[in-house]
Amino acid sequence: DQISGRFIEEIEQADSFVRLDNLNANMVRKYCLLVRSYSRAQYSPLIRNCLNYIDFNFKQPLSLLFFAEKYAVSKNYLSTLFHREVKATMTEYINTTRIRHAIMLLNTTDLSMQAISEQCGFSDANYFTRTFKKIQGMSPLKYRQSLLG
Repeated sequence: DQISGRFIEEIEQADSFVRLDNLNANMVRKYCLLVRSYSRAQYSPLIRNCLNYIDFNFKQPLSLLFFAEKYAVSKNYLSTLFHREVKATMTEYINTTRIRHAIMLLNTTDLSMQAISEQCGFSDANYFTRTFKKIQGMSPLKYRQSLLG
């Protein structure tokens, strides 16, 4: 209900077709994430909360310390539990989530690498490029060029 209410407000405030297109993509993404969150029954409530928060707030500064403080648990406990259940570190999961969004932006926009980096939650475009290359096996620029044939 909260998500639907926010989308209604954004639709009413949209002042261009570009904003509506972006909103459409965002609505589909959030709906898919919502569906996926309900398929997370195998995770403990703590890890499920972390995953959901990351998926909906990946643009924000996120860290193990942030979540440990948010959920009042130790960093070591959270790190161990997250790795055991997700089979990845929290940093790996955050970066993979951000890179998935970057791929969507590379596929659907002409935004600069700096703009994409910022929209995906990376404060440093060089770190974004290194992370993208580590996860995708090529730089974001090379990825975009591969789309052009």
